[in-house]
Amino acid sequence: EDVADVEDGEGVLDGEGVLEKLPRDRALAIAKEAAPTLVLACNMILEQYVRDECEAASYPLPRARTEQVVSAARRLQTLELVPEVCEHLFRAVSIASHAHAHGKPLAPLTSLPLDSMQMGRTKRRGHLLLLFSPMCRCISSNNPMLRDSLRAMLELVGHELGLASDSSLAMAGGNR
Repeated sequence: EDVADVEDGEGVLDGEGVLEKLPRDRALAIAKEAAPTLVLACNMILEQYVRDECEAASYPLPRARTEQVVSAARRLQTLELVPEVCEHLFRAVSIASHAHAHGKPLAPLTSLPLDSMQMGRTKRRGHLLLLFSPMCRCISSNNPMLRDSLRAMLELVGHELGLASDSSLAMAGGNR
């Protein structure tokens, strides 16, 4: 029955419901393995879009290319990780960065200490923190749908970092 749902495509495209049908430990293991690959793929999509848009100058990019980046941005915006997956993601990225910089692997994944703030306050939006730089580079995009998603994601990053929102700044300014 569960396999039929997946074969029919239910939950495959939107990602909802598929992992919930698995035992929690198996779903966590799959999510931990997928998270670094997902972040890397989204990083490449955002970075390549910036390059493509710059190279295209005044010519519009193909609709499929624009839909790809807007879809990826919207998915990133709504994605919330389980805290264990977020922690694994940061450890995997730290180890990959160390190996790339020094040409040798770091300690095992579980022994790497992490600062809890580097994963964000909720530990559910760490993927956005890791994609902060490419998101910033996309701000100058000509695509208003992408800019709207980026604005929303940057607000989420601000929340994860404990930064005040516009409304709290406005309220604080009015109490002088």
